[in-house]
Amino acid sequence: PGFGMFAEPGLGKTSTTLAAFSVLKDNGAAKAMLVVAPLRPCYKVWPTEIAKWADFAGMSCTILHGDKKLERLNGPQKDVYIINYEGLQWLEKNLGKKMPFDVLCLDESTKIKNTQTVRFKVMKRLRDRFSRVWALTGTPVHALTMPAMSSSSTSSLSMRCSDWSSARRAVATSTCFSRAGIWP
Repeated sequence: PGFGMFAEPGLGKTSTTLAAFSVLKDNGAAKAMLVVAPLRPCYKVWPTEIAKWADFAGMSCTILHGDKKLERLNGPQKDVYIINYEGLQWLEKNLGKKMPFDVLCLDESTKIKNTQTVRFKVMKRLRDRFSRVWALTGTPVHALTMPAMSSSSTSSLSMRCSDWSSARRAVATSTCFSRAGIWP
């Protein structure tokens, strides 16, 4: 199943995602989550949010970046693995048949909107190895809005949008990912 959360920065996308993952994990419906994010959120946002909330006490995470990323990938199982978009090619090469995660979270998902980029092509190849794909963004997708609105219906979205601008961004992003084969 796919899910998209399109909200302004600071409205709780990260903590909401962690809470949803926690529920899945507690109920045996997920084993681990791979978060793909820009480098700053990899270090400053995701680990901080996990440490900040009592609801996530005991949730482990590791960042797949830097000199020890291979050790971290092959080390003890973690709940959340965090990698930046530039590390996707490395991840694909080093995963082999091992797949320690089954939930994929694309933080700032507009980073893969261009279907011609290497990161998009790698993500498309990896996508089918996940049982769930979640897309998060707080960035407007103005360039995609009008083409997507002309070919999509907002009634197909299973989400609530606080205003028309959010609805247009949601349709634009999900339509782009759906056409490219990333969105289920």
